Amino acid sequence: MRMHNLHGTEKENEEEESSDEESDEDEEEEDKKPQLELAMMPHYGGINRVRVTRCGELSLAAVWSDKGQVEVFDLRPQLHAVHSSAAMATFVQQQKEATALFSFSGHMSEGFAIDWSPKVPGRLVSGDCKKNIHVWEPREGGTSWQIDQRPFSSHSKSVEDLQWSPTEATVCTIIMTPWVTLTVADVSCGHRLFSFTST
Repeated sequence: MRMHNLHGTEKENEEEESSDEESDEDEEEEDKKPQLELAMMPHYGGINRVRVTRCGELSLAAVWSDKGQVEVFDLRPQLHAVHSSAAMATFVQQQKEATALFSFSGHMSEGFAIDWSPKVPGRLVSGDCKKNIHVWEPREGGTSWQIDQRPFSSHSKSVEDLQWSPTEATVCTIIMTPWVTLTVADVSCGHRLFSFTST
């Protein structure tokens, strides 16, 4: 999605103006209308959460679906289409169901928690409703990932959200339910650094 031709709002001039000036203003207002370019990507199944990142030249979207899968898609065709009318025409003509670059079905149930690391390009963490958290390590080239099949699960509740630390490469905040529990953990070794529960 791309928005362009955006302008600040202007106060209406309350003075009377001639009809010629009004027609000129109508044309100017038409030229000032905001524009929205949208390149949609069909996806099979419901989407629980989407997170996007840049990894080198790639623009990646990680998608948690209600199928219990986490999929990663390359958004370059959509981004190219919204910046060129010729590319948009080709994109719309050839549009088909999106094909994931990579898909992971190792979670025991669907989930909502997912986040890209701001410190390590391509590193992803995903958590499901059955307490399991998987860390995705990018392989060379950035289009595939190594995922440890043994989940990080030093807790016993549904993982509702995950957030990487902005300063530490292996530290992640975990939000769990049914009572809101916030845990800060080092996912590289599985140690809890801090935990707080609200009752």
